Amino acid sequence: MDIPVDSLERESSDGGLDETAWDEAYSRVESYLRAHQIHRRLLLSRLVNKILTRAMEIYEEDRQRDPLVVAMTEADRTMAVWFDKILQQEDIQHKRISTRGRLALLMGDVPKRWPEHFLLEEQVPKSMADAMRESYLKAGPDLKFSNMSPRPIDLGPIVNAAEGTWETFQKKPLVKALVLWAGFLSLLGFVFYATR
Repeated sequence: MDIPVDSLERESSDGGLDETAWDEAYSRVESYLRAHQIHRRLLLSRLVNKILTRAMEIYEEDRQRDPLVVAMTEADRTMAVWFDKILQQEDIQHKRISTRGRLALLMGDVPKRWPEHFLLEEQVPKSMADAMRESYLKAGPDLKFSNMSPRPIDLGPIVNAAEGTWETFQKKPLVKALVLWAGFLSLLGFVFYATR
């Protein structure tokens, strides 16, 4: 894991290195790793240098891309490969393995218990891999079957009275017509009386 620091000071093929873009890339990758609770400065520096060295190699192949985008893409790819190696889940997509890996990383408390093995290319300790796999498998709640039988809903006496009235109107259309006409005539009487 020894990465020479001078590898970050290489000159590009056209004779210059966009230092401000790579400084920003360094800062963002460092913040990205800190977000994963990696706080040891020496380890953090080594990991950032490793990721940026690979990002510079990729950038040399395709200089049209922004160095920051190349660096962050490489950081995400590096973590996904590392998670895939530890979790050993062949049927999961890249985005899913990254998400599940981060979850396993935090639930297994890897940054606090094994910070020196984070993103290590060599074999990681079995206890760390087991902790990540176990927390990955326990990420969801246990499935419990239940039987829910339907129960009647009590909406109160007013709703029950209204329901009874509508049922009466449905059964006896003559009563319904008489009530509607009585209501209409009452409304006309009220309007007549109010306007006189």
